[in-house]
Amino acid sequence: MNIPELAQQAPPLPQDDANGIILSSRIRLARNINNIHFRRSLSNEEQQELVKSIQASCSTILPNDLVIDLEASEHEHKQALVERHLISPEIASAKRPAAAIISTDEDHSLMINEEDHVRLQVLRPGLNLDEALNDAIQLDQKIEQKVDWAVHPRFGYLTACPTNVGTGLRASVMLHLPGLAITKELHVAFRGLSRLHLAVRGSFGEGSDAVGSYYQVSNQRTLGQTEEAIIAEMNDVVGLLIDYEQMARAVLLDRHHLETTDRLGRALGLLTSAQLLTSNEVTEHVSTLHLGISLNLLNGMSHHDLHTLELRSKSAHLRITHPEASDSTTRKHLRAQTLQNGLKKLKAS
Repeated sequence: MNIPELAQQAPPLPQDDANGIILSSRIRLARNINNIHFRRSLSNEEQQELVKSIQASCSTILPNDLVIDLEASEHEHKQALVERHLISPEIASAKRPAAAIISTDEDHSLMINEEDHVRLQVLRPGLNLDEALNDAIQLDQKIEQKVDWAVHPRFGYLTACPTNVGTGLRASVMLHLPGLAITKELHVAFRGLSRLHLAVRGSFGEGSDAVGSYYQVSNQRTLGQTEEAIIAEMNDVVGLLIDYEQMARAVLLDRHHLETTDRLGRALGLLTSAQLLTSNEVTEHVSTLHLGISLNLLNGMSHHDLHTLELRSKSAHLRITHPEASDSTTRKHLRAQTLQNGLKKLKAS
């Protein structure tokens, strides 16, 4: 399999998405090799050797995974991996030796020479942090048989950023919270998260904006806590956010029914009649359609159908599928056509 073939796949199907509120769960482990300087202190030649060494160590552990030389990859290929959340925007835009090792079913990926020597991540659809953590630990232990990680007897895993020292764990859940956004109750739901050492970011992590009411909630503290404690706290908080969002959606349905159906009609009308659409416009209005499906005001498509349609309308995916989409206007038109064709089955209940 190659990146264009990967880009043709539908995203993994969630088993339990809490009525469209939970998109995915991710466990990321930051690791560095013992007795080798952090990436920023390495020369270009040393970084090249680092990438080759880690790839060689992982070749027998992950023999069926897709190995990608990111430094040599085409821009749209790297951006497609970002759009699928398989690599970070930071490593995609970096001008240095770097690589990614990605499973063809998209359940795990390794970023080599990102901020740390290795960023190992396991992805699961829906709320599955416990399963993702278990799989991440198993994969980490397999790699550790080949690679000597930098571990301090007191502080734990050593990382380039001090905030990752300890477990090196970042657990995150992607949430869709349009009810709280429309009722302007997001600040109430998020108010206490910083006190719990949790961060709220846009869908592409640190530095990204929240488009379409998609938010990524993750832990900030890794030192002095076990992996299990971090996951337990995350599960508790996400459970509360699900409850808050469901209450907000009930308010929209009961007290603001006309405004809500009007919002759905406008979103569906624009997406099925516009001739030019930007990626952000699609994300914003498809978000509204997800809300309509959750409220049983729209039928004919599932949340997974909509997520697949939106993913295929993103810029890099369009450029891979349509080589003629090299300019912005052509991509906007192809995006509009993609949405028009894909939404034919979606109807008001």
